[in-house]
Formats: sequence, structure tokens, C-alpha cells
Amino acid sequence: RAKEKPMRILLIEDDTILGAAVRDQIAADGYSVDWVTRLDAADDALSTAVYDLVLLDLMLPDGRGIPFLKMLRGRGDVTPVIILTALDQVSDRIEGLNAGADDYLVKPFAATELLARVRTNIVLARMRDHHARWRTALIDSLQEALFVCDETGAVTEINTTFADMLGYDSAGLPYPPAYPWWPSAESDPAAHREVADAFADLMDKSHGTLSAVPVTHRDGHRLWVTATFTHAEDPDTGRKVIVGTLRDVTAEHYVVLRETALAALNEKLAQAATL
Repeated sequence: RAKEKPMRILLIEDDTILGAAVRDQIAADGYSVDWVTRLDAADDALSTAVYDLVLLDLMLPDGRGIPFLKMLRGRGDVTPVIILTALDQVSDRIEGLNAGADDYLVKPFAATELLARVRTNIVLARMRDHHARWRTALIDSLQEALFVCDETGAVTEINTTFADMLGYDSAGLPYPPAYPWWPSAESDPAAHREVADAFADLMDKSHGTLSAVPVTHRDGHRLWVTATFTHAEDPDTGRKVIVGTLRDVTAEHYVVLRETALAALNEKLAQAATL
């Protein structure tokens, strides 16, 4: 079996003595270490490579680590970050953790403590990543389109079946109401009112089913869907969410229309007295 690549760590530290010591300690434990002394170099490194962990000093020649960390989290970078700093006030720790740090190590620190925290945070990050990938795979395996809305009604999560059904994928998330798949209020006001009323039910009722709601695929063709939904609570944040599924009932809808039209035609024919 091919030998596994060593886990890769980015060290951001401008103190050359401390930086060299940390690099050597981590490398001796089997990690691959890239060491930079400036935030702009760190940004370049994170933009071009994938790291298992970042060790971030808070005070650097070209800026502070906290705004840099907030910038990383703001653009969706979830690489675990351990802050290395001489600032040991409780307020400093809180600021770092609120900015998105996973751990906080005050200088001076023992090599054994540094390595223990590095190992622990990498293991925890891999567990979170495994859980996230398993959850995504499970959701995407569902045959019905799944969606999750926040308390404002904005769609924050969808699966691949949803994207295939309506043509709108996760790259456009979040989708705030009125959703782009709603019928146009200008060209089809009746259908727009119908789906707006259905949305009001979805927001007001704790659970339910919305039958044969008209929606518009991204390419412009009309679909009818049945939505089943329930209100729930996000276990991580405690916020209210709406979880629901869509089922494409377009074929069934047209069958009903055809049967209704045939029944009406038969009734007219039965009443006819002449050719």
C-alpha cells in the first residue's frame, strides 16, 4: 500500500527563534510544515494549498491575526486554527474563539502541550469532516427533493434531487423568498398567488402537505410539486428551521386534467340530441 502523505500544517509566526522551534518540533512528530512570517504570504498559501491545521500568531508585521481569521471564516475556510499568542487575558481568549479559532495556546508553551493540541484538533477536524461528508451523502441519496429553510423562509440547504428537479443548485444558496422558481407575478399572476398562499401556510403551520403547487424550472418549463414540511429546531444553534421535501407530481397533475376534460366531454356528448 502506498505510504500516506504527512498531514500538512501552516505556521504563521514572525518570531524566527520561536518559529524555527515550533516548526522543528512539529516536523519531528511526522507533520509537513510550511512556515510564513506575514499574513499576505499566509493568504497566498491557503489559497493555493490544502492544510490540515493552521498555527496563527496574533501580532504580525502586516496586521493582526484576529481580522485575518475572521476573513478566512467569512469566505468559508473551515481549516482548524490554533492561536499562538502572549496575550493571556480572558477577553483575548474570548475574542479569538469568537473570531473562529478552534484552540488558544499562550506563549511560552511546552512542546508536549503544543503537539497534543495539534493532534487533538486535527483528529476532531477529521471527525467533523467525516460526519459532514456522511450527512451530505445520506441527504443526496434521498429520492425526494429535500430543502431546509431558516426562520425567515430563506432556503439554506438543498440536496442534489432538488437541484435536478428545479434546476437551482447549492451554489446559489441561500434562496430568499420570493424564490426564483415561483411563477412570475407579471406573466402568471394566478399561479404566483397560489404559490405565495402555499408559502404562507408553510411558514404559519407547524407541519403539513401542500398539494400540486405550480413552480417554474430554471429553463422555464412548468412543474407541479407536492411539498411535505415540518418545523424543527437546529440542534447546534437552537434556531427554528423548516425541513421539507418536494415530489414532482406533474405527470399525475396532467392525468387529472385529462380525466376531468374527458368527463366533461362525455357529459356534453350524453346531453347532445343531434350530431
